[in-house]
Amino acid sequence: MPTPTVEPPLFDESHLDAIVLSFGILLRVISFFLSSNTGGDAWAREGITAHWLQHPSFQLNFGPWLPLHFWLMGGLATILGDNVRIAGRLLSLLAGTTSLFVFRNLVRTVFGGGAAQIGLIFFSLCSLDIAYSATSSSEAVYLLFILLGLLGYFKFREFGKLQSLAFSGIFLSFAAGTRYEAWPFILSISALIAVSVWREHQHRLVNAVRPFLVLALTAGFFPVLILINNWIKFHHVLYGVTMNHEWVAEQLTLNHPSLIYRLSLFFGVLLLTLTPIVIVGGTYGFFQSFRTTAGTEFALMTAFFSCIQFYQIASGGEMAFARYTITLGTLLSALGGYGVNEILLKFPGKRRTLQPAFAGILLLNLLALWVLSATPNRFSEKLASISPILRYPHRIESLAAFMRTRLSPADHLVIDDYNSESNIVAQALGLPLPATSRAFLASITPASELPRYIEQQHPRYIIYARHGVLEKRLPVEGNRALGVSNAQVRCTFRNDLYSVYEVFYR
Repeated sequence: MPTPTVEPPLFDESHLDAIVLSFGILLRVISFFLSSNTGGDAWAREGITAHWLQHPSFQLNFGPWLPLHFWLMGGLATILGDNVRIAGRLLSLLAGTTSLFVFRNLVRTVFGGGAAQIGLIFFSLCSLDIAYSATSSSEAVYLLFILLGLLGYFKFREFGKLQSLAFSGIFLSFAAGTRYEAWPFILSISALIAVSVWREHQHRLVNAVRPFLVLALTAGFFPVLILINNWIKFHHVLYGVTMNHEWVAEQLTLNHPSLIYRLSLFFGVLLLTLTPIVIVGGTYGFFQSFRTTAGTEFALMTAFFSCIQFYQIASGGEMAFARYTITLGTLLSALGGYGVNEILLKFPGKRRTLQPAFAGILLLNLLALWVLSATPNRFSEKLASISPILRYPHRIESLAAFMRTRLSPADHLVIDDYNSESNIVAQALGLPLPATSRAFLASITPASELPRYIEQQHPRYIIYARHGVLEKRLPVEGNRALGVSNAQVRCTFRNDLYSVYEVFYR
């Protein structure tokens, strides 16, 4: 009688892995204390959560964003005494550090222990994953759910337990309730299980269909709930996706990046954040993956997700922001671990030398990205978006340095919108949450409501942005802001983008 296969412990650590895990956690904690809470929609999510906590409800749409991250932020903030600022960032830190353990076990399940060791080095030293484990954006939380979902699926493939598949479906559903990037993973896993059903239907139809039903009932929960809600409330099942298309169209009109630039940006970001070692290893690992069933499925998921993401960029459904490479970078880190491990198997005597060398190269890359992004040079603003320590753009840093010493707790102000960053300016100025209690944010409130705001609140400062939305609504002529009656204005600050006008009411 054959000996039954025993499932290994979920997080069996070796000495080397423990060192890498500890160092990866340390880097994320350092970033947590040194990074500004910027990048993506971090501040907007905090403001929306703070507003939602004033009147909490079972809300399924937060503008174009999915609900789960807001619920989690709100729940943790409640535990922390309604401190949304700490809750949002702490949630990401917890998710980012936990992801290290889950990633290691996922790669070990799919590709083996050697690949997991090398892949963990790559993932733990990925600058974008470090940076977004320190902000209140949703990337770190979403990525943890994706990794848990993939781990459960490949455990199911290894041992055939429906409990593992249910575990996978639950966390894939959580990911799908956090970001739309999770939806392609549910589709690809559903397709893989459907192929299994088709292969086995002649002999064991009931047993073959059961995994598909388990996945549909678990992974499909949030997507179905959101689609139904969108249809009832907006008469459009993909309401958030449509809103994002409109927003991307506005951004493309503002920045005019070419399609070639937007598509090549992803390759450049991945090359800089992961280094050529991971890119070459990941490419080799991708093709080598087809030698095993688990590797084939992982490679197909990676290819499917990549095709969907690049199609979204090309069709105007998604901006080519650096942070959107985090998912693909994580998958490449796993494939890179496998590919590099396969190469090292051909040179067994070099392994002990090359593994520390790889770690050293990635550490030097992290240091270079941070130093170049923090010091004045022609590339610093570009590199700031991929640095392990996030900071505000220089135009916002100089504006905030000027305003912080002049703003009193009672002052109201108007903040123009350029590149959807009026909320980031509000955060840099240290305004309370929600910022709309003290400021008119042109990225949130329609410009048509500005005259009434000025009449009621008498803002002390008006912050204009070159090519912003207020140039035509509230133009300045001499020492008068046309539309502000019985008042004079004086320009007190100007940089390459922002101008600050102090308002004196009669």
